[in-house]
This record gives sequence, structure tokens and C-alpha cells, in this order.
Amino acid sequence: MLYTKLLSAAVALLAIDTSYSFGFPPPERLSRLLKATDSGEAPIILMPCCYDGITARLVAQSGFNATFMTGFGVSGANGYPE
Repeated sequence: MLYTKLLSAAVALLAIDTSYSFGFPPPERLSRLLKATDSGEAPIILMPCCYDGITARLVAQSGFNATFMTGFGVSGANGYPE
């Protein structure tokens, strides 16, 4: 269930067309991405960090569509240096 939900969220992220902003200078690209966000074409996705299976489950149960892990987050949560 959790895997299916995360997989469908990842597929939805890949389906967003951001090609309209490539090939432009950074200020123009940022302007185009912000306009697409305002119009709803490319919504901003909040991604809380998870550092183990329990926090990944909590993130999914909280209704977020995506999450990420970092090496420092995992090692720091377990008391190891990165």
C-alpha cells in the first residue's frame, strides 16, 4: 500500500512538463517556473525528509505525495558520523 502510493506520486512528478523553462537564462527560467506554479501547471510539492521506515510511513500517512532521504539524516539519526 505505502509502496504503491509513493510509486504513483513519483510517476505523477515525472509527468509534469517543465520543458517550457529549459534553454533560458536563469532569471527567465525562474520567472517561467513561478508563473507555471501560479497557474497550477507545475505545482510546488512539499517533501519532508525521512530517515527511516517509521518516518517514511508517517510522511505517507500525513498525506504528503513525496519524501526524500539524505545520508546525513540517516547516519545522524542513528548516531554515526556521515
